[in-house]
Amino acid sequence: GEKGARQDNFPPKTEMLPLIQQMSHKRAEYCLRLLKDEPWDFFMVVFTSTDRISHFFWDDLEILRDEKKSRSQSEQKIGQDLLAYFHELDNDIGRLVEEAGPSAHVMLMSDHGFGRSPTRRAYPNIWLEQLGLLKKRGVEGVGDLEYWRVVLSRQKHLKALIRRLLPQEKQQKVTNAARASSSDIIDWSQTQAYWVPIYFHVSGIEINLQGERRDGIVAPGEMYEAVRDRVIQASTQFIDPSNGKQIVQSALRREELYSGPFVASFPDVILIFDPDYIGAESLAGSLLAEAHTPARPGEHRHDGIFMAAGPSVAARGDLDNLHIVDVPATILH
Repeated sequence: GEKGARQDNFPPKTEMLPLIQQMSHKRAEYCLRLLKDEPWDFFMVVFTSTDRISHFFWDDLEILRDEKKSRSQSEQKIGQDLLAYFHELDNDIGRLVEEAGPSAHVMLMSDHGFGRSPTRRAYPNIWLEQLGLLKKRGVEGVGDLEYWRVVLSRQKHLKALIRRLLPQEKQQKVTNAARASSSDIIDWSQTQAYWVPIYFHVSGIEINLQGERRDGIVAPGEMYEAVRDRVIQASTQFIDPSNGKQIVQSALRREELYSGPFVASFPDVILIFDPDYIGAESLAGSLLAEAHTPARPGEHRHDGIFMAAGPSVAARGDLDNLHIVDVPATILH
C-alpha cells in the first residue's frame, strides 16, 4: 500500500491522477459547449474529481499544505501535479462562469467535507454483548465453522498470528466460507440490540423489536425506550482500551436527526464516532477496538462548503448553521 493505505485493485497514483484530471477537464469542455449551444435557465455540473482526489490523495494534500515538511522527489512530483489539477479546475470553472454571463447567479457547494481515513476499527456488537444487550449463540456441532472462528479469534495472540500468516484477502475468504456454512452467530432470541452500518464513522443500533425485527424480543413502548436510553447513556463508556479515547462523539434517537414519513426505516439509535474510527460488525474478537488499515487515505466529513455570487446575492462572509437542505430552497428563491 501507499503511505499506510490499503490499495485494492486501484491503479498507482501516478496513473490515477492524469485520468482524473482528464475526466474533469472533458466534463468542463462538454458543459461549456452546452452553455453556448443550448437554451437554459438552470445549469448544474458535478465535478466528482475533487472527491476522487481527496479520497486517494489526501495524504499528499496534507504534505502539500505543510510548507515546513521536507518532501521526497516523488512527493514533490505528485504535489506539483495536484497543484496543476486544481489550477486547471479553477480555470475551467472560471470559463463556465464567464460563459454564463454577469446576470447569472452562481452557487458552489460540496455535499460533504474530507479528512483522514479512520485508522482504528471499533466493534459495537462486542460492546453491546458486554452490556448484556446482545448474545452469541452456542456451538451447533464440530463443523460449526462460524462459531469456532469467533471463539478462536477471541484469543488475542492466536488472532495476531493468523493475521500475520494469512493475507487480508485470504482472511476474508475464510470469514465468508465460515458464515456461508453456518447459521448466524447472534442468538436473536436473546438479543435486544445490534449494530448496523450507515457510513464509516456513523453507525446505527437497531432494537430487536417484537413483530418487526428477526425474532423480536423487545416490546414496543416502555421497554423499547428503556433499551434505547441504555444504549445512549452507555455510549459515553464505549472506550478504546489502547488509548482511553471515547469512541462515540454523539448518540441520538433517530427522530432527533430525521423527520418525515420514513423515519422508522432508520436505525433506532444513531452513533457518530470519532472520525478516526470505523464501525465493524464482527464478534470475532475480545477488544472493543483495534488498528485499521484504510483502503484509501481520505474519507468524508460532515461539514462541506457553500458559496454564492450574483446580482441578487449580498456579501455576508461566513454564515453559521447552514444545512444542505437549505440549498434547493436557495436555488428556487
